[in-house]
Amino acid sequence: MHHLLVLKKHLQKEMKNLERTLKETKVARDNSPSAMESASDMSRSRLEGTVTMLEHMKREKESLLNAVPKKNIDSEKIKQWSVAEIELSNNKMKVVVVPEGLGGLKISEFQYISDNTLLGAVLIGKKRGDNFSFNDLIGVVVSVNEIL
Repeated sequence: MHHLLVLKKHLQKEMKNLERTLKETKVARDNSPSAMESASDMSRSRLEGTVTMLEHMKREKESLLNAVPKKNIDSEKIKQWSVAEIELSNNKMKVVVVPEGLGGLKISEFQYISDNTLLGAVLIGKKRGDNFSFNDLIGVVVSVNEIL
C-alpha cells in the first residue's frame, strides 16, 4: 500500500501546484488588455491559450489521481498497479507498473513504469522467481505485491 500512498501524495502535490498556477494565470489574463483595448497587445490571447492548456492538464491529473487504487493489488503475478522488486544486471529496484501517463516517475524508492513501456510489457504476467530479458540483460523478479 505504501507505493500507492507515495504516488497519491505526489499527484496531490502536483495538483495543488497546477491549481495555483492556473489561478495566477487566470488573474494575469483577466488583467491583460483585451483586443478592444489594445489592438497590438496579444498577451490576453496567449494567456487564454495557457489557461485552456492548464485546465486540460488539471482534468488529466484528476483522472490519474482518481485511477490510483485505494488498496493493494492482491495477485501473485505482476499487473497494472503491482509493486515488484526486480534484479537486473546485479541492480535491485522496486518498480510499480502504472497506466500510461504515470510512468517515468521516481518517487522515494519506487520507480513507476508504464505498462506500455518495454520493461512494463516484459514484466506483466511475471511472478516471483521468473526470469526475464530486457535490453539484452537477464533479470529476475524477486518479489511481487509483497510489503516492501
